[in-house]
Amino acid sequence: LSRYSHSLKKQIQHNKKCYMIDLALIRTIGFRVSEDKGRLLENLVFLLIGVCALCAVSSGFKGLNFFEQPADEIIYLRYCDYINHGGLGSYGLLFKEYVQNSQLQLFPNPLRVGFFILGACFSRIFGSGFVSLAYLSLFSYCIFLASCFYFARKYFSAKTSLLFLLLLAFSPIQMAMARRALIESTSTLFVTLSLWLFLDLVLRKKSPLRYLVFVLIYGFAILVKETACLLTVLFLAILLLQKFLFKKEISPADILCVSVFPFALVGLVYLALGGFPYIGDMFRIMATLSKTVPYALLFNSGPWFRYIIDYLILSPWVTLLSIGFIFSLLASKETRPIEFYLALTLILIFFLFDLFAKNVRYAMILDIPMRLLSVLMLERIFSQRFVRWASLLAAACVFMIASFDYATFYNLFLKQGIYDPVSLMLFKATRLIP
Repeated sequence: LSRYSHSLKKQIQHNKKCYMIDLALIRTIGFRVSEDKGRLLENLVFLLIGVCALCAVSSGFKGLNFFEQPADEIIYLRYCDYINHGGLGSYGLLFKEYVQNSQLQLFPNPLRVGFFILGACFSRIFGSGFVSLAYLSLFSYCIFLASCFYFARKYFSAKTSLLFLLLLAFSPIQMAMARRALIESTSTLFVTLSLWLFLDLVLRKKSPLRYLVFVLIYGFAILVKETACLLTVLFLAILLLQKFLFKKEISPADILCVSVFPFALVGLVYLALGGFPYIGDMFRIMATLSKTVPYALLFNSGPWFRYIIDYLILSPWVTLLSIGFIFSLLASKETRPIEFYLALTLILIFFLFDLFAKNVRYAMILDIPMRLLSVLMLERIFSQRFVRWASLLAAACVFMIASFDYATFYNLFLKQGIYDPVSLMLFKATRLIP
């Protein structure tokens, strides 16, 4: 009897163990199925937003007039055609001509070789013309949206990331520049990639490959547009906060990768292109352009708060919500590093770009922290007062803001045909001034 009782207990324990294993397996499979469904739905919403934004921008190509008179678009096209016909071997002549010709100095400089190479590639695919550069802008806009969603998803929930994508996709300035033969959309793409890759280095696992990718992308961002070098100030500020505020170690590689290696890469490219005898003169010329060029004096100067005014015209709710989040962040006791760094990015980029020619299309990178912080602000407001309906209310508000932003884009850039969104044009289009 004792021997039978002992055997029965062992059998019961074995059956119980098998039952627990089966139950755990069922739960795991159920969780994976649920997670896969969630991922599929998330990807479908992502594609829906992307397709809607792409259709909205593409519709603006119909009847679009490019500037064949002396303007940025025709200068960019000429540089790209020069590379297609003369190759990079004779590119040094462009540096020489720019330094010696005072008329050329009124327009974009040949330092932006990264953009001209990409433009030349698109010209070979779609044919030489403004449309090929406009396609490059549209392509950059699409990759910009995808990369922002990808990186935001690493730090925030799927809901937050999708709402951020919706706001970003229908940003009036992003949509407007995505249809022009200008540099802004392409420059914004590589500056954005540099910012996200740097935050990945700071907040996530570091590796030699991550350092290498960051240096290459950041170096190319400077080659696309030289003002990208201002990000070094932001990167160094974030590293200092990482060490002294959040008490985390920074390595010499962190500092070298933001302040030395990308610039060494850019210097090597300019040296290979034969531009080094003229680099000093070119930087001297660019430092005085905003103070000597009539167009810059008339349309790209103004008070320090000019960017705030322009963004209040383009997207008032996003501007107010992002400013509100910064104040709420200062009053909050618990702060996530990513939220703090986004707020710092907004503040520092605003003041850094305020030092030079002030044009809202030069500071399109501001859209990233502004629109992400706006979503976080809405979620914070509704989660404190309407817990059960917080997600639904935040989504409804984001949808209404995105609709309002698209209406602004349609009115200013399609209906009234604004080419350069300087403050004067925005004021006239919105009838703030006669």
